[in-house]
Amino acid sequence: MIHYLLKWEIDIYALSPESAAGKALTVQRDPRSTATIFEVKNVDTGYREMIDYQAKLIKDRQAGLEPDWKSLLMQLVVAMDNSTISSWQTTAGWQKQLDEARAELTGADK
Repeated sequence: MIHYLLKWEIDIYALSPESAAGKALTVQRDPRSTATIFEVKNVDTGYREMIDYQAKLIKDRQAGLEPDWKSLLMQLVVAMDNSTISSWQTTAGWQKQLDEARAELTGADK
């Protein structure tokens, strides 16, 4: 598996850093958000590129391709399982949710 570093930037006006972070999180979680452009860097090679994920989904749909949601969700579970957990969240709860998601995805073909 390749190690990538992703950056997502947004300009926000807010009264505090916490408020700015909260507003950015709201934008990230909005399924209608068009804030889907990421700078992706291969950590090993240093190669960088900009990925407009929404544009990719639109292009795929126009070509008659539908995303493989099960595969994408499994990739997300694996990525989250390998990520660093912030100090305010317990590891046990995080791991339980990941294990449940993985079980659901791997058992979906049964």
